[in-house]
Amino acid sequence: VLSDYGDVRLGTSATQLALVQVPGPIDTHAEVVIRGVRIIGVNQSEFSHDIPADSFPLHLVPGTRVFFNITFTPVELEQRHATLVFDIQPGTLCEAVEPVVELEGRGVLPVIDVPRRSINFGRVCVGSSIDTVIDVRNLGNAPLRVDGAAIVGSSDMEVLAQLPTDILVDSLRQVRVRFTPRKLGPIE
Repeated sequence: VLSDYGDVRLGTSATQLALVQVPGPIDTHAEVVIRGVRIIGVNQSEFSHDIPADSFPLHLVPGTRVFFNITFTPVELEQRHATLVFDIQPGTLCEAVEPVVELEGRGVLPVIDVPRRSINFGRVCVGSSIDTVIDVRNLGNAPLRVDGAAIVGSSDMEVLAQLPTDILVDSLRQVRVRFTPRKLGPIE
């Protein structure tokens, strides 16, 4: 069985409801005893379940249902894997069933990059304007939402972008910047 959480942004969580039930006729007295549940694997710390440890052993007869949550909270980018393992008391399962659930999800995060860290407009006459563009790139693995942009330190410059905008993975958006000097001399 596979439980896929899909893309989950770093710093957030995704939870899925899990169900354990014992198949078979309800009128039988056979029970399955679950002694515990644990999560193992390379990324086990990024998955958790909410079954309290003191609720074990669980004695389940046919028709019994137990619901619990499994949560994925990625702390790293890209594919994450773990396995949920049920510790079944020997002799309580009549079928050879592998009591595991494969867990996987992908940690995602947009990463903004503005390669051009400074702009030299050169000499511009007072009252005249000059425009240039700067690239805003998304180097991450999730869409980047840009809600606003501002230039700090000079009222002689303004951002002419149509915001908000979304920048897809491995894409860029050009943002127009205008410089209109209002006085003589260097402006930073």
